[in-house]
Amino acid sequence: MKRLTIILSLPVMLFACGKKEEKAHEAPKVPVVQIYVARIEKGGLPQFSESIGTVKAVRVSTVASKIMGSVARLNFKEGDRVKEGTVLVEIDDRELNAQLEQAQGTLTEAAASYRNAEINLKRMKALLEQRSVTPQQVDNAVMQFDMAKARTQQAYANVGALKVMLGYTRVSAPFDGVITEKTIEKGEMTSPGRALFKLTDDRRLRLEAEIRESEIRGIKSGAPIDVRVDALDKVLQGKASQIVPSVDPATHSFLVKIDLPGTEGLMPGMFGRAYIPKGMTVSLLVPKSALTVKGQLTAVFVVKEKRAGYRMIKPGMVSNGKVEVLSGLTEGEEVAVSNIDKLTDGSPVEVIK
Repeated sequence: MKRLTIILSLPVMLFACGKKEEKAHEAPKVPVVQIYVARIEKGGLPQFSESIGTVKAVRVSTVASKIMGSVARLNFKEGDRVKEGTVLVEIDDRELNAQLEQAQGTLTEAAASYRNAEINLKRMKALLEQRSVTPQQVDNAVMQFDMAKARTQQAYANVGALKVMLGYTRVSAPFDGVITEKTIEKGEMTSPGRALFKLTDDRRLRLEAEIRESEIRGIKSGAPIDVRVDALDKVLQGKASQIVPSVDPATHSFLVKIDLPGTEGLMPGMFGRAYIPKGMTVSLLVPKSALTVKGQLTAVFVVKEKRAGYRMIKPGMVSNGKVEVLSGLTEGEEVAVSNIDKLTDGSPVEVIK
């Protein structure tokens, strides 16, 4: 009986082991991803031509000396930001102050002589009415008065000129900006017209681009122009502020100045691309949110029969959140536009209506 019991229990054990092995080899269920989709349709897409240019400051000033003298003090260096009216350079003013004191003394003497000549002229005119002096004596008094007046006026002018010269010993910033160049050191001699600093208004910038002769008709003063600055990886909304009315005979292009909005990190000297409108074209468009990019490869997930299929595409221009499709899709197909990061090729999906 014991042997029979053992033999009968073997099929039961084998059956139970077979069930466990079958469950172990069952494939795990792939979760269904809920997504929104967009239909691939044709639409109007603005066309642009690209022109390269350089970011420059609207205002750049070379701050120069107006007098000769030794530099007594330099208050700033390259890279410093200054306010309008800030004193950048102080020139030795001791000699000019001495000249001013002398001129003021001369003015005091001339003013005293002028007052005496005026008093004397009035006295001589009164005596002439009494016939106590001759007309010639009065004429001499008039001449003395005129000479004293002229000397006084000249003395006033000399004092005023020296005060102006003293003002030139303090060289100030003409506007708010950044010092981008310094060309003098303390103790050096300045001379009229010698450059001391270069000041750049780095808060008002523009792109200066060469626009081909065939495309200049599409640009009007004040027209919006998109500008891409590669260093910032941004597209800025610029505005055409000036079209220089002269064509370069070598390149057959016009210089166009495009004002740029204040942008953090934007600096003079950066490279930029201006996109000049060239009208509209009809193309297949896909929402930018549908794209998945890996290196140089761009793809979308095409939704068909409740599954998402990974498909490579060749994108074109981008405008208003839509991307031109040059190849890889056909009109009427649907692509996933949400939960892209949760999809793989063949993922089961549920389309949210």
